[in-house]
Amino acid sequence: YEDGYIINRKTGFVIDIYGRAAAVGVKLIQSHRAHTDEDGKRNQLWNVAGGHIQLLHNKELVINAETTKEGSRVQLVEKTLQSTTVTWTLELAQTLWLKSPGAFRSAVPKETSWFRRLASGAGAASGALTKVDGVWKLAVSVANTHKAKVDEKCPIHKHAFVYYDEDVYDSVVVDTKTGSKHVIQLLFDKEKKVYYVYNRWNENEYTLSESYETVEEAKAAYLIQYKKNFDIEWNERTTVVSERWTIELQVYKEYEEIEEVGVIIEETEALDIIKSAEEAGTLVKKTITRTVKRTVRVVEMEAARTEFPSGKWFYIKSKSSDLVIDVEHGFLTDPMKAGARLELNHQKLDNSDGQHRLLGLQLWRFEDGYIINYRTGMVLDIQGGLSKSGARLIQSTRETKDNTNQQWAADNGFIHPKSNANLVLNAEGGGT
Repeated sequence: YEDGYIINRKTGFVIDIYGRAAAVGVKLIQSHRAHTDEDGKRNQLWNVAGGHIQLLHNKELVINAETTKEGSRVQLVEKTLQSTTVTWTLELAQTLWLKSPGAFRSAVPKETSWFRRLASGAGAASGALTKVDGVWKLAVSVANTHKAKVDEKCPIHKHAFVYYDEDVYDSVVVDTKTGSKHVIQLLFDKEKKVYYVYNRWNENEYTLSESYETVEEAKAAYLIQYKKNFDIEWNERTTVVSERWTIELQVYKEYEEIEEVGVIIEETEALDIIKSAEEAGTLVKKTITRTVKRTVRVVEMEAARTEFPSGKWFYIKSKSSDLVIDVEHGFLTDPMKAGARLELNHQKLDNSDGQHRLLGLQLWRFEDGYIINYRTGMVLDIQGGLSKSGARLIQSTRETKDNTNQQWAADNGFIHPKSNANLVLNAEGGGT
């Protein structure tokens, strides 16, 4: 569980709902993590309370199973106090290999397409500034390594590369008596943008499967071929990576495009360790234990505005004190619940692991008249309505009807309800 997402250890995907409409009976799936509401982020954020796993933007919808039998599909239902099937226990995993997480970690982050490009031979030279998937990246050093090699007997070996994620789909077995080699590889054709399963035995005998549009289809075919050839399931094999594989690693700086002046640069660093090869019978076993990414993130500092920034995250800062609007939080206060009060707090600029969640409580975005919190996804609301001066500000779930209390405008440094410009946001004690 991280920042509201429930993440699978093996795939890296998050729990999501099927389709875009959250409703009773909708099935749950795994999906890539979304980062905006437009991409479906609202349907990927969850909260756990009283044994229920609730959809954060609609806590009346909770996770349930169709039946109590193994293999039952998981879906959304309405929360009821009488039901026992919608309550869950979150049991900490004590499996031994989890205690040394590097041993089974993915060779590269799955969501980092920059590393995928490197693996396919499209890496940038040191010092080159290149735009990759819409993000500017500056290479600062390049490791001297080798890529996974496609078998030279394969007819597409010049314009293909071996696919990998947590595993490298490159299996080689040598017959110790005859010296003949058996090769199975899952390949991506860079020209046609499709996947193949390549299978070779002896010197010149091989097959190239039909093309697959998705890697999931190709993986399924690869696992079937592996079982057929070696009479063992893929997940029961002892060879983790073939002897022809080493990882190409790029250390880089990452930049967002800047429109405003004045920036704060934040850096995070990690180390990379690649274990030396170990003999395992006639095969060579190699385990990549930890990956490394050095990122420099450029954060825009907005100048004073008379209107809300469009499509950007911002602080709401008091001119008299330089304190910013925050969601109340503490040992006995849950900042993720609807009704949590807003308060002034010191501005947090640190994006380290220890401060990340607190920083998110201070960031807001303006969209369709709503002021939306980055961390909770809830909107700025007025407790008790617009009836009087002195009403407290809270966060609440977004309403599409009767949303007068949640619609805002900015004018000459004041923030006021769109329907009543005479009432403005203020802080007790002069905002100090």
